[in-house]
Amino acid sequence: MQFLTTLTAAAAAFLLAPALAAPAAAPDAMPEAEAAAAAAAAAAAAAAQTAKVAPANYWFNVTGWSAGCARAGCYYDFNVSAPQTQTYPGFKAYCSGDDVGYFKDCKILGGKPKGKAQVAAKLKHEDLSKPDGIAQMSVSLQFSNVKEGATYNYTGHHDASYNQFVAPAEEFKVVPTEAWAIA
Repeated sequence: MQFLTTLTAAAAAFLLAPALAAPAAAPDAMPEAEAAAAAAAAAAAAAAQTAKVAPANYWFNVTGWSAGCARAGCYYDFNVSAPQTQTYPGFKAYCSGDDVGYFKDCKILGGKPKGKAQVAAKLKHEDLSKPDGIAQMSVSLQFSNVKEGATYNYTGHHDASYNQFVAPAEEFKVVPTEAWAIA
């Protein structure tokens, strides 16, 4: 299952602009199918993405963080977990990958997330010609709430270090700072 990416309001407007562009003529002059399509597109644009506030007092626990770089690029692996609350599913997952710059699904190890829950991680591409030692990583939790008929996504970022072979594995918290929902 592929991890969903955030659809920004600007992207939604760009994608829906042709459908939303209504002629200046009176509504009765617009063909019925075009009017229905324009109305549906406008409703979809309004309901497609709802801004959510990042949860207070909720974070992802990262353990066993290890990241390094070689000629071919940089890579990471770690475990991540979060407690279950009334609102958010609990989970434990293993994440690994390289610095391709996009989210890669993590393997769920434990916890029985409510709804369809996915965890994904990414590592920002490191310019090896001028390394700064900062491993900019992100963790994202996406889950569906069947009762509400909505899918939620919470993403947090952390500046870790490239510690492989030079320091022990790290532990830290990643606080979600980005949130969205699709109804």
